[in-house]
Amino acid sequence: MWSAQLPDLNPIKHLWNYLKRKLNEYEIPPKSLHKLWERVEKEWEVISKGVVQDLITSMPRRCAVVVQAKGGHTKY
Repeated sequence: MWSAQLPDLNPIKHLWNYLKRKLNEYEIPPKSLHKLWERVEKEWEVISKGVVQDLITSMPRRCAVVVQAKGGHTKY
């Protein structure tokens, strides 16, 4: 296994990226760490099962792309 590509094969990395994109949709930045945490909790609670299922379903494709790239850079 190519350690440089392990993040490509980690669905939670992509879930965190999804959450980050949702947090970036807020027009006004949080005024405190507490407010940021409230947003994180709010957005985490509404992540649909479909988003998670899509990440799981994409794993065979992600593995194939990493193997095809022989451990090199991938689009993921």
